[in-house]
Amino acid sequence: MKHIIPLVSLFILCSSLQAQVNRNIVLEEFSTAPCGACPDGRVVADELLEKHDNLIVITHHSGFGVDSMTIEESPILSSGYTNGAPTAAINRTYFEGSTVYLNATGMVWSRQRWDSVITAESLKPSPAKIVVTPNYNPATRTLNVDLLCLVFDDMEPGDLRFNLSIVEDSVVGMGPGYDQTNYYNEATGHPMFGLGDPIVGYDHRHVLRDMLGETWGTEGIIPEGPQNGDVLSHSYSYLIPEEWNAELIKLVGWVNYYDETDFTKHAIVNASQIDLLAGIVDVEDETHFLDISISPNPASDWLSIRSRDASPLNPLVLEIVNPSGKVVYATEMISNHSSVNIEHLVSGNYFVRLINKQDQMAITQIVKI
Repeated sequence: MKHIIPLVSLFILCSSLQAQVNRNIVLEEFSTAPCGACPDGRVVADELLEKHDNLIVITHHSGFGVDSMTIEESPILSSGYTNGAPTAAINRTYFEGSTVYLNATGMVWSRQRWDSVITAESLKPSPAKIVVTPNYNPATRTLNVDLLCLVFDDMEPGDLRFNLSIVEDSVVGMGPGYDQTNYYNEATGHPMFGLGDPIVGYDHRHVLRDMLGETWGTEGIIPEGPQNGDVLSHSYSYLIPEEWNAELIKLVGWVNYYDETDFTKHAIVNASQIDLLAGIVDVEDETHFLDISISPNPASDWLSIRSRDASPLNPLVLEIVNPSGKVVYATEMISNHSSVNIEHLVSGNYFVRLINKQDQMAITQIVKI
């Protein structure tokens, strides 16, 4: 909905910061309930999540037929990329030449090569950082999400698009659309050994529930060829269905290229993932005071936090909380100004919380870049 945000301080930061931007890797797995080999794809994906802290997994229920979890966008993607499962597109990057592990389209790999491709892709710097900032109301189940693309290096011209995926982890259902065919029921030593064929009540991981930018992303938002220092943004709104478990939903935002006539030019520039519930901020009037200001935001090293409510006679507890709700920094604020070093924090979204003796609080969100 917005194009380039004229934030002077952020522009200066982006222009002066020449360090490489770490690349998060999006593994889009193709897997369906009728696919007997797909339980092994799940095992491999979960092992890789333990190994690679920059990995994001999204499961399309397409590629070997469809099932009860298939959404409209997934068969569109799989029809152009693959004719089998379990396979995976990795950052939607095209790879030259087909091998026993690489589909003839050059877009998807079999699970035996996911690890090595993820490792190779992780070594490539990204020209941009993606920030996902959700605001979720659990009472109405309404979701508003702001996506930021912070450009740290000139980007190749092309049709660049924002996208946002809603992913629910651990989906269990009953019936043929959920019961998982299992070729490993008699494979001694395999994690799926002895679970049945099919597995009834199977725990489907990383299930893609919806893509708010549809298959290829939202067009017409990002100007062609963004330059170092540009800050791009777009917003999405959505109503989370009652039957989805909000506690298990993650939001995955990214920027990708798109070419209608050349599917080899679909690469994801960078991505970011955050829990849906990280977007909940308690705003009950009786438990909040409003005097808090923080700058700069986004920030890379130091935060300047101000509150007129803090004094030696009225000390405040100052906390920084990560998206999972863990307090990663805490101190006492006894003056109306405090400087906090956040260089040690991993890039992403955090909440700064001030609490007084009466347990009243102020909460605001920051972005560590």
